[in-house]
Amino acid sequence: MLLYVYEKIRLKIIILLLAVLFYSPTVYCQVSAEEYFHQAVEKDRSKDYQGAIADYNVAIEINPNYAQAYNNKGIIKYKLKDYQGAISDYTSAIKIDSAYTQAYNNRGIAKDILKDWNGAIADYSKAIEMNPNYVQAYNNRGLARMKVNEKDGACMDFSKAEELGNANAAGLRKKYCQ
Repeated sequence: MLLYVYEKIRLKIIILLLAVLFYSPTVYCQVSAEEYFHQAVEKDRSKDYQGAIADYNVAIEINPNYAQAYNNKGIIKYKLKDYQGAISDYTSAIKIDSAYTQAYNNRGIAKDILKDWNGAIADYSKAIEMNPNYVQAYNNRGLARMKVNEKDGACMDFSKAEELGNANAAGLRKKYCQ
């Protein structure tokens, strides 16, 4: 009888250990960073910005190299007018993925709002260097160049953006470069 009780306890311990291993945070986290990311995207769409930031933070905690989560969190902070916070998140995304052109463009937009036009121009230029067909970066750089009185460079950027199909750039070129 004592042997039977011992075996029963041993079996419960084994089942408990298997359950702990099966539901361990490591196994759970490999799947859930992506799940939290998608929850954050949905919360952003429904304008639950604080909830989205919280979910992006969990995704980043699970996967500290999640560049897209940092970038998207930066976009939300930008929407909330937390431009320094947005720049910080875009910078984190760039540190993880130095070829993340959208993060460079986004960081340039936030710097532009803070009147760091030279910093914005540098970010737009880096995005263009990595993707010579990045229409929005040409348009944005042209606008920043106008703010620092680089009219010739701005006009070249507007022309390139227009050549790449940006109708807004055509209007800017006509307004500032004639």
